[in-house]
Amino acid sequence: MAQKPKIILVGELPNSNWCKAFALLNQLEKDEIVQCFHVIPHQKIPAGRFEANAIICRPSCSGCLNTSNVEEPKEPMHIATLSKGVDHICLPKNWVKKIISATGDANAPAVADHTLMLASQLLRPADQAATEMSQQVWNIKIDSESHQFDSFEWGCIGSGAQVKYLLPQLITRRCPIIRVFHPEMDYRRLLNAVSHYSNPHQVSVTEKTIEFTFINPTGDKTIIIGTRNDKDVFSYSDIISLHIPVVKTEESKYGYGTHELINTHTIAKMKKGVYLINPARGALVNENDIVNALLNGYIGGIASDVVHPKAEHTEDPRFSPLWQLYCKAEKEKKNGQLRRPKIYLTPHVGGGTVEAINIIAGDVISQLIQSLCISLKNYQEFLI
Repeated sequence: MAQKPKIILVGELPNSNWCKAFALLNQLEKDEIVQCFHVIPHQKIPAGRFEANAIICRPSCSGCLNTSNVEEPKEPMHIATLSKGVDHICLPKNWVKKIISATGDANAPAVADHTLMLASQLLRPADQAATEMSQQVWNIKIDSESHQFDSFEWGCIGSGAQVKYLLPQLITRRCPIIRVFHPEMDYRRLLNAVSHYSNPHQVSVTEKTIEFTFINPTGDKTIIIGTRNDKDVFSYSDIISLHIPVVKTEESKYGYGTHELINTHTIAKMKKGVYLINPARGALVNENDIVNALLNGYIGGIASDVVHPKAEHTEDPRFSPLWQLYCKAEKEKKNGQLRRPKIYLTPHVGGGTVEAINIIAGDVISQLIQSLCISLKNYQEFLI
């Protein structure tokens, strides 16, 4: 490795004004201990020409790493990602020396909060009322499409850290039934998923499901059902949220492929009018199938923090069929037409709180600096 490590920073990364880890990186560059090269979104990453020792990225359309947007490096590189998941890193093994990602629960609390915000926009779209207020319109009509959480059964695809932080909030919002799917769901896995709440009031275990009953502070009852059959979630849930990585069937240790999991086939299993929430990965859904289901009214609405552009434009979110439909719906709304279908999109900011980013960046950058054998003896003020 070169005496002065060369690091490529890809896309939109935290600002050093509020993120200690990137303030540290800036200081290391000023002190000529490392050399950094910034690559803007959609620009080819010059790993070979720059003789990069490391790349720092985050999971977004501009942060996906593959052979189409990364030059072959002179030597294997460290790949540091500001996330826990690494499914957006698709480089040949001989290009990668080590993949560095966040440990622990990372940004799971922030993503859980964002999941609820996305759902709230479908159940009770306050942004529309707020926009009218900014236009000096006082409209107090009762919207027939506004609902409470306690009218809906929720289904989670996945049972990891995000779900662990989401479930207590759904219980306190009086959701009557919450179904949690994992291909190897068992008592221990479901118990871990509810570990941030009090002990269940009642437990029921069968060959197919595990049921925990909770009584929330208001006295309302919530039943959480753990299942190994995703059909239980698809068929019975009014709201379905996705909390899983993208993985091909042959690469999954559970034999459960998730690439474009939400498609015409799985949508057909769902209740008509179902709401979909995707705070995870765009490639979990087939957007053409989603758009068709929205237009024909089978899906009641979708709120997503990610998009899945068409295959020939994988790095440009503007080619997302869902985003294109969203923009069209917003334009029609401004022209006074009834807003249909119900879509709410955000640009992969679910885990992007100041608190979460400082924790993740501190963790990842510290690991990277250690891997690059850089001493931090004189930089203690930057360490969290």
